[in-house]
Amino acid sequence: WENRASLFFTGISVLFLCHLPFYIASGSSFLKYFVLAGSLQYKGIEGLILKSIFAALYLFMVINSIKDSRLPHREEKLFYYFLIILLLSFTTFPMRLRYFVSVTPLLALLIPHNKKFGIAAVFIVLIIAFLSLSDRSLQMGLFAPLGQRFLDMPAFQEVIGRYMNIELIYKFASRVLLVLFFAVSLRLWRIKSKNNSRVLIK
Repeated sequence: WENRASLFFTGISVLFLCHLPFYIASGSSFLKYFVLAGSLQYKGIEGLILKSIFAALYLFMVINSIKDSRLPHREEKLFYYFLIILLLSFTTFPMRLRYFVSVTPLLALLIPHNKKFGIAAVFIVLIIAFLSLSDRSLQMGLFAPLGQRFLDMPAFQEVIGRYMNIELIYKFASRVLLVLFFAVSLRLWRIKSKNNSRVLIK
């Protein structure tokens, strides 16, 4: 327990010292973005429900991690815990591609051994791109250096919005994204529960 306590307080101290200059420079403004600004969170009862589900699942995983720590090859379980916690945390706020990048190294280890996760990852990236890359400058506007006409071309979402209610499509896509995060997390947890000898399965 002494080594564990030492590692815990060392990690907390390093985290505190790394962020202290930012807090001194900006005060409470820094803390708002450190825990995600209000504009980047789900609102009302929806946000409360998702955060409550995440908190309950996180507590469940903490309890199980204590049990797993008594098993042989316990370090091999860390892969699952890291990836599942990251995926579940994505359900508590509207996703952006830059946040999803944090799980790509773990997915790169997993996908070669289970192609289904690769299919799920492709769907997740496509949905996140659809939800967050709606600005013209982030689509055909990227080719603006080749000609002004590219910047004037409508975004993919604008074209869809001419014929369908784009807000309803956004809401539907957001719900599908949440389901995918929960489904992939559940599948990973089942694999972890069945697999006691190796991190990655074939």
